[in-house]
Amino acid sequence: EESNELNLQREKSAHIVKAARSATLANILAPLLCIPMYQDEVQATHLILWLVYMFLAVGVRSWIVFSQAHQPGDIADPVRDLKRMTFAVGIVGLGWGLGWPLMAPELSMVNRMIYVYMTTAAMISGMFAYSVNRQTFYAFTLPIMIPAMSTLLWSAHIFPWPFLVGLAALYLVVLSIAKNFSKVFENSVRLRFR
Repeated sequence: EESNELNLQREKSAHIVKAARSATLANILAPLLCIPMYQDEVQATHLILWLVYMFLAVGVRSWIVFSQAHQPGDIADPVRDLKRMTFAVGIVGLGWGLGWPLMAPELSMVNRMIYVYMTTAAMISGMFAYSVNRQTFYAFTLPIMIPAMSTLLWSAHIFPWPFLVGLAALYLVVLSIAKNFSKVFENSVRLRFR
Protein backbone atom coordinates (compact mmCIF):
# COMPACT_ATOMS: atom_id res chain seq x y z
CA GLU A 1 0.00 0.00 0.00
CA GLU A 2 2.83 2.39 0.93
CA SER A 3 4.61 1.48 -2.31
CA ASN A 4 1.44 2.22 -4.31
CA GLU A 5 1.07 5.61 -2.59
CA LEU A 6 4.70 6.44 -3.41
CA ASN A 7 4.16 5.40 -7.03
CA LEU A 8 1.04 7.59 -7.18
CA GLN A 9 3.10 10.56 -5.93
CA ARG A 10 5.71 9.79 -8.60
CA GLU A 11 3.02 9.80 -11.31
CA LYS A 12 1.64 13.11 -10.03
CA SER A 13 5.08 14.69 -10.00
CA ALA A 14 5.88 13.40 -13.50
CA HIS A 15 2.54 14.68 -14.84
CA ILE A 16 3.03 18.16 -13.35
CA VAL A 17 6.65 18.46 -14.53
CA LYS A 18 5.75 17.43 -18.10
CA ALA A 19 2.80 19.84 -18.19
CA ALA A 20 4.89 22.68 -16.72
CA ARG A 21 7.65 22.07 -19.25
CA SER A 22 5.19 22.28 -22.13
CA ALA A 23 3.80 25.58 -20.76
CA THR A 24 7.21 27.27 -20.43
CA LEU A 25 7.04 29.15 -23.74
CA ALA A 26 3.61 30.57 -22.82
CA ASN A 27 5.02 31.66 -19.44
CA ILE A 28 7.77 33.60 -21.22
CA LEU A 29 5.60 35.08 -24.00
CA ALA A 30 2.59 36.21 -21.95
CA PRO A 31 4.43 38.86 -19.85
CA LEU A 32 6.36 40.00 -22.96
CA LEU A 33 3.08 40.55 -24.83
CA CYS A 34 1.87 42.74 -21.94
CA ILE A 35 4.61 45.29 -22.74
CA PRO A 36 3.21 46.62 -26.05
CA MET A 37 -0.37 46.22 -24.82
CA TYR A 38 -0.05 48.02 -21.48
CA GLN A 39 2.93 50.40 -21.75
CA ASP A 40 0.80 53.39 -22.80
CA GLU A 41 -1.74 52.94 -19.99
CA VAL A 42 0.17 51.71 -16.94
CA GLN A 43 2.62 53.85 -14.94
CA ALA A 44 6.13 52.88 -16.03
CA THR A 45 7.21 52.07 -12.45
CA HIS A 46 4.23 49.72 -11.95
CA LEU A 47 4.78 47.96 -15.28
CA ILE A 48 8.53 47.62 -14.70
CA LEU A 49 8.00 46.33 -11.14
CA TRP A 50 5.53 43.73 -12.40
CA LEU A 51 7.74 42.70 -15.34
CA VAL A 52 10.85 42.34 -13.15
CA TYR A 53 8.92 40.15 -10.71
CA MET A 54 7.43 38.05 -13.55
CA PHE A 55 10.73 37.48 -15.31
CA LEU A 56 12.44 36.50 -12.04
CA ALA A 57 9.53 34.18 -11.21
CA VAL A 58 9.48 32.65 -14.70
CA GLY A 59 13.28 32.23 -14.58
CA VAL A 60 13.15 30.44 -11.21
CA ARG A 61 10.14 28.38 -12.37
CA SER A 62 11.94 27.34 -15.57
CA TRP A 63 15.11 26.38 -13.71
CA ILE A 64 13.15 24.24 -11.21
CA VAL A 65 10.93 22.66 -13.89
CA PHE A 66 13.82 21.64 -16.12
CA SER A 67 15.95 20.37 -13.23
CA GLN A 68 13.21 17.96 -12.08
CA ALA A 69 12.99 14.34 -13.25
CA HIS A 70 9.99 13.90 -15.55
CA GLN A 71 9.85 10.10 -15.80
CA PRO A 72 8.15 8.37 -12.85
CA GLY A 73 10.91 5.75 -12.57
CA ASP A 74 13.58 8.47 -12.22
CA ILE A 75 11.86 10.28 -9.34
CA ALA A 76 13.58 9.35 -6.07
CA ASP A 77 11.68 11.68 -3.73
CA PRO A 78 8.29 12.61 -5.22
CA VAL A 79 7.12 14.48 -2.10
CA ARG A 80 10.13 16.82 -2.29
CA ASP A 81 9.67 17.22 -6.06
CA LEU A 82 5.98 18.07 -5.67
CA LYS A 83 6.87 20.73 -3.07
CA ARG A 84 9.40 22.24 -5.47
CA MET A 85 6.86 22.28 -8.30
CA THR A 86 4.26 23.83 -6.00
CA PHE A 87 6.71 26.62 -5.21
CA ALA A 88 7.69 27.03 -8.89
CA VAL A 89 4.15 27.43 -10.22
CA GLY A 90 2.98 29.32 -7.11
CA ILE A 91 5.40 32.20 -7.63
CA VAL A 92 4.12 32.64 -11.20
CA GLY A 93 0.50 32.53 -10.01
CA LEU A 94 1.41 35.21 -7.47
CA GLY A 95 2.87 37.32 -10.28
CA TRP A 96 -0.39 37.19 -12.23
CA GLY A 97 -2.22 38.09 -9.03
CA LEU A 98 0.08 41.09 -8.45
CA GLY A 99 -0.93 42.40 -11.85
CA TRP A 100 -4.37 43.20 -10.46
CA PRO A 101 -3.34 45.91 -7.96
CA LEU A 102 -0.31 47.06 -9.97
CA MET A 103 -1.84 47.38 -13.44
CA ALA A 104 -5.60 46.73 -13.61
CA PRO A 105 -6.78 50.05 -12.08
CA GLU A 106 -5.02 52.01 -14.85
CA LEU A 107 -6.11 49.85 -17.78
CA SER A 108 -8.92 50.59 -20.20
CA MET A 109 -11.88 48.21 -19.95
CA VAL A 110 -10.74 46.37 -23.11
CA ASN A 111 -7.23 45.80 -21.76
CA ARG A 112 -8.64 44.81 -18.37
CA MET A 113 -10.75 42.19 -20.15
CA ILE A 114 -7.64 40.97 -21.98
CA TYR A 115 -5.89 40.60 -18.61
CA VAL A 116 -8.88 38.58 -17.34
CA TYR A 117 -8.66 36.44 -20.47
CA MET A 118 -4.91 35.79 -19.98
CA THR A 119 -5.23 34.90 -16.30
CA THR A 120 -8.31 32.75 -16.91
CA ALA A 121 -6.56 30.89 -19.74
CA ALA A 122 -3.63 30.27 -17.38
CA MET A 123 -5.98 28.90 -14.72
CA ILE A 124 -7.82 26.66 -17.16
CA SER A 125 -4.55 25.18 -18.40
CA GLY A 126 -3.48 24.83 -14.75
CA MET A 127 -6.69 22.94 -14.09
CA PHE A 128 -5.40 20.02 -16.16
CA ALA A 129 -1.69 20.56 -15.56
CA TYR A 130 -1.58 20.97 -11.76
CA SER A 131 -4.85 19.71 -10.28
CA VAL A 132 -3.49 16.18 -9.79
CA ASN A 133 -1.82 17.64 -6.67
CA ARG A 134 -4.19 19.88 -4.70
CA GLN A 135 -1.44 22.02 -3.10
CA THR A 136 0.19 22.74 -6.46
CA PHE A 137 -3.11 23.65 -8.08
CA TYR A 138 -4.15 26.00 -5.25
CA ALA A 139 -0.67 27.58 -5.09
CA PHE A 140 -1.13 28.59 -8.73
CA THR A 141 -4.84 29.50 -8.90
CA LEU A 142 -5.67 31.15 -5.56
CA PRO A 143 -3.12 33.99 -5.96
CA ILE A 144 -4.84 34.76 -9.28
CA MET A 145 -8.46 34.32 -8.14
CA ILE A 146 -8.34 36.22 -4.85
CA PRO A 147 -7.01 39.56 -6.23
CA ALA A 148 -9.37 39.30 -9.23
CA MET A 149 -12.39 38.84 -6.93
CA SER A 150 -11.14 41.55 -4.55
CA THR A 151 -11.79 44.10 -7.31
CA LEU A 152 -15.43 43.96 -6.15
CA LEU A 153 -14.32 45.89 -3.03
CA TRP A 154 -12.24 48.50 -4.86
CA SER A 155 -13.53 52.06 -4.88
CA ALA A 156 -13.14 52.39 -8.65
CA HIS A 157 -15.61 50.28 -10.58
CA ILE A 158 -13.16 47.93 -12.25
CA PHE A 159 -15.89 45.70 -13.69
CA PRO A 160 -19.70 45.82 -13.71
CA TRP A 161 -21.02 43.58 -10.91
CA PRO A 162 -22.70 41.05 -13.29
CA PHE A 163 -19.27 40.47 -14.85
CA LEU A 164 -17.77 39.74 -11.42
CA VAL A 165 -20.62 37.33 -10.62
CA GLY A 166 -19.83 35.52 -13.90
CA LEU A 167 -16.13 35.49 -13.07
CA ALA A 168 -16.82 34.01 -9.62
CA ALA A 169 -19.03 31.34 -11.23
CA LEU A 170 -16.25 30.53 -13.69
CA TYR A 171 -13.75 30.15 -10.85
CA LEU A 172 -16.11 27.77 -9.03
CA VAL A 173 -16.42 25.70 -12.21
CA VAL A 174 -12.62 25.62 -12.58
CA LEU A 175 -12.26 24.40 -8.97
CA SER A 176 -14.94 21.75 -9.48
CA ILE A 177 -13.50 20.40 -12.75
CA ALA A 178 -10.01 20.37 -11.22
CA LYS A 179 -11.27 18.28 -8.29
CA ASN A 180 -12.94 15.79 -10.66
CA PHE A 181 -9.90 15.61 -12.94
CA SER A 182 -7.70 14.87 -9.91
CA LYS A 183 -9.98 11.97 -8.89
CA VAL A 184 -10.01 10.54 -12.42
CA PHE A 185 -6.20 10.79 -12.60
CA GLU A 186 -5.73 9.02 -9.23
CA ASN A 187 -8.25 6.28 -10.08
CA SER A 188 -6.65 5.61 -13.46
CA VAL A 189 -3.16 5.39 -11.91
CA ARG A 190 -4.39 3.07 -9.14
CA LEU A 191 -6.17 0.89 -11.69
CA ARG A 192 -2.97 0.64 -13.70
CA PHE A 193 -1.03 -0.45 -10.57
CA ARG A 194 -3.60 -3.18 -9.94
